[in-house]
Amino acid sequence: AATRGLPFHVRTLALDAGVSETRARTARRAALLELAAEAGASVIVLAHHADDQAETVLLRLLRGSGPAGLAGMAPRHRPWVRPLLGVRRETLLAHLVARGLHAWADPANSDPRHLRSWLRVAVLPALTARLPDLAKQLDRAAGQAAEARRAWAQVPEHLRGLDVQRTPRGISVAAPVLQGYRSSLRHAVLAALSRQVGVLLGERRLAVLDRLLQGQSGGEVTLAAAFHAELAFGRL
Repeated sequence: AATRGLPFHVRTLALDAGVSETRARTARRAALLELAAEAGASVIVLAHHADDQAETVLLRLLRGSGPAGLAGMAPRHRPWVRPLLGVRRETLLAHLVARGLHAWADPANSDPRHLRSWLRVAVLPALTARLPDLAKQLDRAAGQAAEARRAWAQVPEHLRGLDVQRTPRGISVAAPVLQGYRSSLRHAVLAALSRQVGVLLGERRLAVLDRLLQGQSGGEVTLAAAFHAELAFGRL
């Protein structure tokens, strides 16, 4: 950074060696958001590449994610931008070697104690030996799921009577209309609307919303930090 005249900031996090992948990721994200705020930056560029995307899709599949989760990481979501999702790891390494640049290998990335790392060092190489185009096929599946997710994002606006309304506090819809849908359509609509406010609704949270819709007006549930659902005056 110094040789290119770029400002450089270091933030050290007090995480022990046994910290979980989820906790470490949450702490990193929080630190990056703090640094961005201090620097006045509206965009945070991440280095995820095509192999990371393949790992993400396989990991979510193994964890039972629905179609939206199988879309993998988005090229851009709020401040997070991933310009390298279409580039393979080997291509990036070759780029660095060609320019005499050094890449640091994080030991945690090859530690099989972590599920993602185990997939990276043990499972994916074994699968790729049998299926050489595995990463390409996982990326293709992610692309199809992402296209379906984009399509569902447009559906609520075209459903007669749903009456989608947006305020600074969030989104509301006509509860009786939503209650009248078959569960599969209701869940797809709820998941699409929740993504618009930055929350992913999985099977458990959708079940919570189903119970809320079956209850009395005035009911309220907390689905995630700072994210609530309320049934009041005929609207959810």
